[in-house]
Amino acid sequence: MNVINVSQRTPEWSAWRADGVTASEAAVILGRSPYKTPWRLWAERTGVAVAEDLSSKPCVQRGVALEDQARQSFEDRHSTLLLPLCVQSDEHPTSTPIKRYPLELGKADPPSAQWMTAFGGW
Repeated sequence: MNVINVSQRTPEWSAWRADGVTASEAAVILGRSPYKTPWRLWAERTGVAVAEDLSSKPCVQRGVALEDQARQSFEDRHSTLLLPLCVQSDEHPTSTPIKRYPLELGKADPPSAQWMTAFGGW
């Protein structure tokens, strides 16, 4: 596991996250997200669609505001210490570059959810 020297919600953090699959996208890739489909994620990551800016959503703002409290609650419940770090796997680094595929409407099909879950094309 590698610690990445970036602070959350900075431009550097956003750039690092944009280079690969993140934990926030795991449920989407697995087809378990009620908010986004695997196809939509693929379209956003390849430039076919523009990702919605969620920063003004009340639920997102509340989640960000409560991150420290949630971390503290977990630490208390599990008698452990959590550090607010950005990390990536040695085996499957988050910053593995995403392969960009040109898409001409009507001439190419986006990858299937099954293909995306294999991580082979990310």
